[in-house]
Amino acid sequence: MLVIDHNRRIMNFLFKEEPDNYSYDAFAQDKRTTWTGVRNPVAQKHLRSVKKGDRIFYYHTGNEKAIVGIAKAIKNAYADPSGTGHVVDIAPVNYGSRGEFAGYVEAMQALDLGSLGRRADADTALKPAVPNRTVRNFLLQNLQREGEGWRWQVNLEVLGRDLDALTDWPAKRLEGLAPFEGQVVWVAGGDSDYVRSEQQAEMRRLFPHNRKIVIKGAGHWVHAQRPEVVVEVLRQLAV
Repeated sequence: MLVIDHNRRIMNFLFKEEPDNYSYDAFAQDKRTTWTGVRNPVAQKHLRSVKKGDRIFYYHTGNEKAIVGIAKAIKNAYADPSGTGHVVDIAPVNYGSRGEFAGYVEAMQALDLGSLGRRADADTALKPAVPNRTVRNFLLQNLQREGEGWRWQVNLEVLGRDLDALTDWPAKRLEGLAPFEGQVVWVAGGDSDYVRSEQQAEMRRLFPHNRKIVIKGAGHWVHAQRPEVVVEVLRQLAV
């Protein structure tokens, strides 16, 4: 077990396991497990430092040799009742809706920028948390060279801290606002739960002449996941 990043408020750890012994799929089915059996003194030292909320990269050893999933500590590490060091309870992370964005922000924060040689290294590191290649490429547009190193152009600390406020609907601030009487096209991904049915009444109030277009096979990131369809939609509307 290895601590990946020592400088974050939420620490990131690498937990290794043989897939034939306990795969990530089996772990996801169980929905939680107690991580036991760590005997190495250095690994035990790191394990004792795991706190509730810390993120764990689940790594398959053997032939795979890859991070295959993400988990989180659901409580602080504690002494093994058997008296053989410390253990920790973990659960798989299943990002969805607002959590999708939180997962992206956390994955970007977790990258050890100092160890990156090429942009391709960042792409590989992000893959477990962001399996969609198009979305990864979209996020990596924010990764820029700075001298001999790398930096994120976006303020990940603010995004992570204020994500609930940023993704919330500002209902009070919109009270009494006059509707926009022009034509509006509302593009949504068919697989996204970000645009919900209860929001349609508010959209009709604010944009009475809106037209909703749903693109199949795309989530919230419509322009990144189905760019060719979005371009065609815009082309048709411009005619």
